[in-house]
Amino acid sequence: MPRLIDHPRASFKNGQEVASAVDYLGGSCNLTSCAERMGKKVSGAFKALISAGVKHGFVTLKSDILSTTDLYRTLKLAYNEDEKIETLRKAFLYPPLYQKIYDRFKGKDLPIGMLPKLLVREFGVEDVYGSRVSGYFTEGAKNVRMLENGKLIDNIKTIPLEIKEENSDEVNQNNGNGKNNKYQRNNEKLEAPFVDLPLNIEGDSFIITISGPGMNSKIAINENDDLLILEAMLNKIKKKLKEGNK
Repeated sequence: MPRLIDHPRASFKNGQEVASAVDYLGGSCNLTSCAERMGKKVSGAFKALISAGVKHGFVTLKSDILSTTDLYRTLKLAYNEDEKIETLRKAFLYPPLYQKIYDRFKGKDLPIGMLPKLLVREFGVEDVYGSRVSGYFTEGAKNVRMLENGKLIDNIKTIPLEIKEENSDEVNQNNGNGKNNKYQRNNEKLEAPFVDLPLNIEGDSFIITISGPGMNSKIAINENDDLLILEAMLNKIKKKLKEGNK
């Protein structure tokens, strides 16, 4: 059974275009307005573009409302080309899969011809997406000047692995004593995270589900590296809880 790997369903450039449209509309808009701005219709293909914007950290999607992120604003307000490129590289490596590919091949020649097969066999990408994701990664790496003469440069500052999802609606959860445990973040009232860690086994994989504000993900645990992703997600929850206690 293939591992459950989440990845952008469109190119890095598409993700930027979505954020640019949302920014033009005031930094926040609904899906229909964004689609009209981009000359498209709300469809599966359009939602694939939204996926790229979300997965690369340019926009968030809550209750069909798109909003630009601090990462995109940093890019938009970059003082110089160096800051712009550094921000673009962070956004490009934001998807956990892309960061794992970079960590595997940084300082080495990227096996472009074999990458689709490697993504399927070693990174858990579904067969039908292998070539497409390979193209998205290769094209994006070139655009942010990470791929030079076929080699991934090795001096990029990466960011911690985070699992992001496309619809981060607030989830109402009961904390066991009949009250909802809420906390404040940037003057926004959010529910305390709900973590569901059922012991599910599918094939040879342990499947763990985590859902709550800003999270709604399934992780297939097959090896120690997968536990690092789980640990990163739990650390994110701990951070939110600390913010809520301030």
